[in-house]
Amino acid sequence: MAHAVSVFRRGWCLVLCAVALGVLGAILTGCEAESADEYYQGDVRISPSSITIGTGQTTTLTATGGDGVYAWTASNTGLGNVTGSGDTVVYTSTSTTGTNQVVVSDGTGASATATIVQQ
Repeated sequence: MAHAVSVFRRGWCLVLCAVALGVLGAILTGCEAESADEYYQGDVRISPSSITIGTGQTTTLTATGGDGVYAWTASNTGLGNVTGSGDTVVYTSTSTTGTNQVVVSDGTGASATATIVQQ
């Protein structure tokens, strides 16, 4: 009888260890996305990623993914600037033609770039 109890306890110990290792593995490796449309944490995307607008016009840019804390910058403020904050901002072009880039970064340092052609 004592042997049967010992085997039973050992069996439960193995089950608990297996569950603990599975949980630890999921935490360390992260969860897989169920579809290609889901974002992994760390991926930041910007939409549209490329657009052509007229000089003196505006366009709306939207960020998704990452940690949700976004910082926006325009590479060449002589061509245009970004106003607003959060996941959606407005880019306003100047009267100068050219190509500008807008970069959005999240709190982890992940970033995405949109190319804006002004004509």
